[in-house]
Amino acid sequence: MGLFKHFEVNPYDKCVTNKVINRNQFTFLWHVYDIKVSQVEHLVITEVLEELEKAYWNEAPSTVSDGKRNN
Repeated sequence: MGLFKHFEVNPYDKCVTNKVINRNQFTFLWHVYDIKVSQVEHLVITEVLEELEKAYWNEAPSTVSDGKRNN
């Protein structure tokens, strides 16, 4: 899990982590069963989500929404 290693946990909110990838901040946050990720490069987001899918979601597929507005 190369890209997913070495995220730093936010000291004020333990459900938020950050990492600089390709000179841009990648933010990963979660609440119960929901996660939100943000980063400038869509390819980086895709790669991290693929790694998570392989590692953790073998039994049930995840649902991904992207764009400026999600319903």
